[in-house]
Formats: sequence, C-alpha cells, structure tokens
Amino acid sequence: MKKTFQDSGHFVARQAASRFPDLIVLRKGEAPTFIECKSGKANISTAERAAAKKLIETTGGTFVVARKKDRKEIEYEVIEP
Repeated sequence: MKKTFQDSGHFVARQAASRFPDLIVLRKGEAPTFIECKSGKANISTAERAAAKKLIETTGGTFVVARKKDRKEIEYEVIEP
C-alpha cells in the first residue's frame, strides 16, 4: 500500500512500532490521508475509532481502515467524522 501511494507522487510516513495510524499520506495541496492496516477480521478499537474521528475533524483529512482479507483482496472502510 505504501508503495502505491509513493508511486503516485505522495509522501508516505510509516509509523514505527505499530503506532496509530500505520501510514500518513501527504501531498502538497491535498488533505492528509491516514491509513490503519488490519488483517483478517481484525477491526479498530472504540478508542482508535474515536482518535480517527478526531484526526479527521482536526485536519480535514480522510481516515481509511484497510483490511487484507486474503493474499490479494483488500477491503477498505472510510471512517466518517
């Protein structure tokens, strides 16, 4: 996922030690995108969902939870403010 954004000209910061969110995607003139990566049926906690909403409200950005369901399929959930 990180490489996909980098290949399209975005700067991508990966948070160390599984910090929340996993990726912060930036590009001049665009609102930031925050991405939390999960695998299988894992979901974000209530506290993480509240933190995601605060990030959206504070920055005007977008927050996405990306779940890798199997080796090829990725499901995306956009968190609404």
